[in-house]
Amino acid sequence: MARSLWERLQRLEASVRRAGGSGAPDHPAHPAGTAAGPAGGAGTTHVPDAAAAALADAAHGKDAKPGAPDAAAVLRALGFVREQGAAGWYWVRRLRCDRLTAHGCVRLGEVDHPGLVKVVQAAARVGAWSGRPEDVFFYDTESTGLGTGAGTFPFLHGVGYLAEDEWVMEQWLVADYAEEPAVLQAVRERLCAPGAVVMTFNGKAFDWPLLQSRLRLYRMDFAGEPLQADLMHPCRRLWRKQLEKVSLGRLETHVLGLTRQGDLPGREAPARYFAFLTAPRAEDLEPVLAHNAADLCALAGLAAVLARLYTGEQPPDGAHGYAALGAWHAEWREHEVADRCYRAAVHAPDADWRVRWLASLYFKRQGQWSAACAVWAEMADRHPWTVAPLVELAKFAEHHARDLAAARRWTALALERAAARHDRSAVDELRHRLARIERKLAAAPDMLHSVPSVR
Repeated sequence: MARSLWERLQRLEASVRRAGGSGAPDHPAHPAGTAAGPAGGAGTTHVPDAAAAALADAAHGKDAKPGAPDAAAVLRALGFVREQGAAGWYWVRRLRCDRLTAHGCVRLGEVDHPGLVKVVQAAARVGAWSGRPEDVFFYDTESTGLGTGAGTFPFLHGVGYLAEDEWVMEQWLVADYAEEPAVLQAVRERLCAPGAVVMTFNGKAFDWPLLQSRLRLYRMDFAGEPLQADLMHPCRRLWRKQLEKVSLGRLETHVLGLTRQGDLPGREAPARYFAFLTAPRAEDLEPVLAHNAADLCALAGLAAVLARLYTGEQPPDGAHGYAALGAWHAEWREHEVADRCYRAAVHAPDADWRVRWLASLYFKRQGQWSAACAVWAEMADRHPWTVAPLVELAKFAEHHARDLAAARRWTALALERAAARHDRSAVDELRHRLARIERKLAAAPDMLHSVPSVR
């Protein structure tokens, strides 16, 4: 249940007292340098005065002088706290913000949406899911490389989730190689909550197998492995036509309307991490943390937009988006919605051959012959090189309409186009089909009817 305003004010006062009267909470309200501020702007990391001084010293390279802050001081200045788990001590940072916090065109609390059920179904490729929004954990890592072997390990684990009236992000840092088992144990405990869903972007190919390999290295394993869902698959189906490359950054700009300013490229994160291990400075590590936090917010934003699309609250981008939605609803046996999506797809201004073909096959499977034939005829007219729609029209005329004249006409036109394309296999098959129709006509001349030809 969401906390009342009075309870939240009491919590804020308590955090100010713990900070020694500095007027700042123990943990930052928003990820520094991200676009997840109250109105989509950059947030601010607040630290106690003493820690702020240590942070300033570290940022100006003063850690080489006597009395300069060590790694622990820098991490505390960045909002990390030291905690002990079942496998030892580790560093973790928790960033909390209100559900109304915006990331581009969405608010993070919009993940709490009825359509999230369908997002999980599509991203995890499962037939059904009956969990809650609080059971979905958005997971992203920063690693020392792009491989998944023993030489590569994730040095930063980020998890974002809804908790009461807040959006919470937790970041576990491997500040010392010996602490990796403790970090992995803490991450495992977070992701192994009953009924949990771990949602990633390209995590099925990278983050997830990398995490599993590190767990196996330390003889750990998931106790009841959570459901793994990857947003890359539904995003590709919806937006690959508009985007040359379906990356998280491009989706963030195209779908969420947000372009990060001053964001650290992910490929630079390993160098920053190794520099921090050599000489701890906040300016090396803070951009990596901010990049990871922004990625978690982007994952939540994409999930919220997908939830809107699946429930019809937001229209998709053009014909390919409608066709993709139609395919999903057909898989979920929601044929009334699928029918509307496919009809909208074929009538969209940007409908192409593939969209029309997919729609026609759906109408055919549903026995909607009038709609299917209308699409095939339109394809034959709009795409003068096409053969497959003509074959489908010939099949319908021969086997369903019992109009052999129409079947002969469509087959002859298909044969002409296949010959022009020098498609030998299609030519042989069509010649065989045409000969069979001619034999039928000779045996039953009363089945000869005339139909208008394709324009």
